[in-house]
Amino acid sequence: MDRKLIKTILLVLVIYLLSFIFYRYSLASWNCEPIYGGGEKCWGTGEILIDKTVKNPKTGLYVDNLGVNDEKYAPGEDVPYRLEIKNTGQGNFSELKVKDTLPSYLDFVSLTDNDGNLYPSDWDSNTKELRFSFSNLNAGESRIFNLTARIYSKDSLPQGLTLECPLNYVFVEADGKTDSDQAQICFEQKVFGVTYLPPTGPEFGLVVSLGLLVTTLLGAKLAFNTKKAL
Repeated sequence: MDRKLIKTILLVLVIYLLSFIFYRYSLASWNCEPIYGGGEKCWGTGEILIDKTVKNPKTGLYVDNLGVNDEKYAPGEDVPYRLEIKNTGQGNFSELKVKDTLPSYLDFVSLTDNDGNLYPSDWDSNTKELRFSFSNLNAGESRIFNLTARIYSKDSLPQGLTLECPLNYVFVEADGKTDSDQAQICFEQKVFGVTYLPPTGPEFGLVVSLGLLVTTLLGAKLAFNTKKAL
């Protein structure tokens, strides 16, 4: 076989191998999770990482998402979220800014630190954005905040809305490094059975009278045929 051809084949194989290794390495630096309705959300991890979880109302545990097959919230209920900001790098961050965007049909209630103390924040009801900041996150450290949102009351929700699965997005910026995450919940309005009430009025009386008349005639005919047969 021609040497030039062999060199070309070997070069192609080396390039392919290096591309495969780089591809696997790049996948390792990304997190992905499925989204209700199809597709998935992927985000990169660097020196700053934010993890948003939501409380399962049945188990009390914080999870990444609550889908249609999980326990659901109801209108008017509070939804507890947890935000954990981690410094996964080697350096320290002097200033960190967090922006949390609440989904449709949810309002902001409170933001507390991990000790349960109210934490200063700026809530914009028009954009549904919650902003807050903190300082000094050393390498390997993390900070936890608890965000409570409230689902609209039944009277404030659109008519006909029975099941909704909104996504909640959060973004952090720390000295030029950024990361984002999301959490999904589902809430539903339970539709109870409606008791059937019998109709009233003159039209209903006429229908009943006709029904009785037909029943009487059929009964008389049956009795006549039976007597005739005897």
